[in-house]
Amino acid sequence: MSDSELSDSEDGNLFKILLATDIHIGQGEKDAEIADDAINTFEEILHIAVEKEVDFVLLGGDLFHENKPSRRCVVKTMELLRRFCIGDKEVNFKMVSDPSLNFSQSKFPVANFDDESLNISLPIFSIHGNHDDPTGVDNLCALDELSTAGLINLFGKQTSLEEVNMSPVLLKKKNCLLALYGLGAMRDERLHRLFTQQKVHFMRPKENMEEWMNVFVIHQNRVSHGPTNYIPEKFLPNFLDLVFWGHEHECQISPMFNSEQDFYVIQPGSSVVTQLAEGETVDKHVALMQVKPGRNFNITPIPLKSTRPFIMRDLVLSETRIEPFHPKVNEKVEKYCTKVVNEMIEESKNKITGHRKQPQKPLIRLRVDFSGGYDPFSFPRFGQRFVHEVANPRDIVKSFKKAKEAKRREKNSEVKIDLEYKPEKLETATVEGVIKEHFQKSEKNLLLLTEKMMNIALNAFVVKQEKDALMVTINHVLETTEKKLIADDANLANIRNELVRMSKKKKKKKETDSEESDANDENDLEKLLQEKSQKGYAMEDSDIEVSPEMTSKRGVSARRGRSKSQRSPDDDLFSEVVEPPKRGRRGSRGGRGTRGRGKRGGVQQRLDSMLGTSTSSATPPKRKIVDIGDSSDEDDAFAGVQVLTRKKGK
Repeated sequence: MSDSELSDSEDGNLFKILLATDIHIGQGEKDAEIADDAINTFEEILHIAVEKEVDFVLLGGDLFHENKPSRRCVVKTMELLRRFCIGDKEVNFKMVSDPSLNFSQSKFPVANFDDESLNISLPIFSIHGNHDDPTGVDNLCALDELSTAGLINLFGKQTSLEEVNMSPVLLKKKNCLLALYGLGAMRDERLHRLFTQQKVHFMRPKENMEEWMNVFVIHQNRVSHGPTNYIPEKFLPNFLDLVFWGHEHECQISPMFNSEQDFYVIQPGSSVVTQLAEGETVDKHVALMQVKPGRNFNITPIPLKSTRPFIMRDLVLSETRIEPFHPKVNEKVEKYCTKVVNEMIEESKNKITGHRKQPQKPLIRLRVDFSGGYDPFSFPRFGQRFVHEVANPRDIVKSFKKAKEAKRREKNSEVKIDLEYKPEKLETATVEGVIKEHFQKSEKNLLLLTEKMMNIALNAFVVKQEKDALMVTINHVLETTEKKLIADDANLANIRNELVRMSKKKKKKKETDSEESDANDENDLEKLLQEKSQKGYAMEDSDIEVSPEMTSKRGVSARRGRSKSQRSPDDDLFSEVVEPPKRGRRGSRGGRGTRGRGKRGGVQQRLDSMLGTSTSSATPPKRKIVDIGDSSDEDDAFAGVQVLTRKKGK
C-alpha cells in the first residue's frame, strides 16, 4: 500500500472509491426521536461521494435494518438514490467482466451505468447483509427492488447451499485494473463448513492475472462467537489485496495487515449507532480508497458529522463513598447517578459537529454495578427526569456486574485471532446464543431436534419473518424420524424407549464421527426452508408423506371396520397429514355460521401418537405438556406429564 497521497494529476489513471457499510436504514423507525438518524447519515455519505468525485460507492451490506423494510424506508432511500446517483456526469471506467455472471440473479443482468435507458452519474455496488438478506417468494430482498429499478448494482448473491462460486466484477480505468469479489451474508456455520470442505471458489481473470487489484467484500462475523460462528481470516486466499469487512460495528477504519495471509483488512464499522454497546462509542467513519496501477492503494478516513453523539460509562457503586446500609442509600444512589448522567450529557456536547442534520439529543448509557448490597431502582422512572435532554430516557441505566464483565473479556482475549489486534465483541444477543445458553444451563437435552436445527428454524421465523418456518421444521423432523425408525426396524409398541435409544445412539455417533453426523440433516432442513420460502410456504398434503413401509407394516386392511376407540395407539402413528382446520358453514342469511372445531392439527396428532398421549374423540382433550428430555432412567424418560386446565369464569 502506498503511504503517500496519490496526486490529483493521476486521477485519470486511478480509481476513487467510497467505502461504507451497515447503514441500517429503518433502525429505530418506531421511535420518532431516532427514526431518521440512519437515512440522514446515508444522505451525508452520498453527499461525500459527490463532493469527493468518487468513481463509485462500495457498500458492505445491511443498507436496511429490517429484512422487509417499510415502504417509508424504501421510498426515502429511492429518493436519495435518484437525487445523488442519476445525472449527466459521465462514468469514466468500464466493466469488462460478463454481467450475466456478476448479476445472474437479476432479470436485467447489466450494470446500471451501462444501461442505455438510464443516466447514472454515481454507480453504487453493494452486497446484502444479514439484516436485509433474501427471503420469501423467489428469494428476494429489498436490495433486489433497488437493483431492478436500476439504482444500485447488487452482486455477491448466492443461491446454492452446497457450494460458493464467486466471479469477480472486473473494472478498468485506463491502465488501472480492479477486481471486486463479493459474498452476501450467509449463516456463519454453513459458510465455515463450506470453507473447511474447500467448496468456496474464487475465480480469477486469465489475462494479466497478477496486475489486478483484488478487493473482497464480506459480511460475516469476524470475531469468534463459537467454534464455527465466525470466518477466520486464514480461510481467505492470499492473492487478495484488501478485505472489506462488514457486519462488525466497531469502527476499525485504519487498514490492518495480516502478515500470514499477505493482505490488508479494513473494518469501517456501522455508520450509525444501532446498539448501546461499548464498540459503538468509537466515532463513525467512511473511507476514501484510491487505487493506482500496480496494485497500490491508500485509505483516507472521513469522519461522519451527522451521527448522533453517544456516551457510555461504567459505575461501580462499591467503589464510591455511598454506604450500602445507610438509611437513605437508595436516595443517595439515584442522586449520584443523576450527577454522572449530567456529566455525560455535558461531555456529549463535545461531539456536536455543527452539521445541519446532526441530532442534538445524545444517546446515554450508564452501566451500574449494584453488587455489594445495593438495591436497583426503577430505571424507566429515573429516565423521566432526562426526557427532554437525551434520546433514550427509558434505558439510560443498565445493570451489570464488573466481575462477570472482566471474566467475559478475559475469555474473549483467549480467542485466537489471526491479526495483531483483537476486535471488541459487541454486547449482542443472538438466537443462537440464547438457545446455546439455555441448554448449557438445563440438565435436559433434545431428543428429536438438534440445537443447530432449532437455530435455523428460529432464524427463519424471527429474522426472516417466515411464519410457517417452525411448522415446516417440525414436520421435517417427524418425517425423518419416521424413516429412521423404519430403517432400524424399531419396536413400534414402545416408541418412547425407541426414541430415547435413537437419541443416545445419535449422541454417541456424534462424539465419534464429529459434527458431520448432523450436517446432512441440517443441510436438508435449510434446503427445505429455502424451497418453502420460494413457494410462499404453502402447506399442502404433499409436504408430509406417509411411508408405504409404515402403512404395510401395520396392515391397512386390518384396521378397517374398527372404530377409532378400538384401535391401538400405534395404529395412528405417523398416519396423519397436516390439514387446515375446516371452516363452519354459512348461515341462511349469508353470514358466517359458527366455526366447527375441526380435527386437531396433524403435527399435534403425530406427536401425541409418538408419545402415547392421544385422547379419545368422545371427550374434549386436555392440554398436556410433555417433557421429552433425556433421563437417566429410560423407562421414566416420559413419565412426567403436567396437565393444564382452564377454569371457567364465574
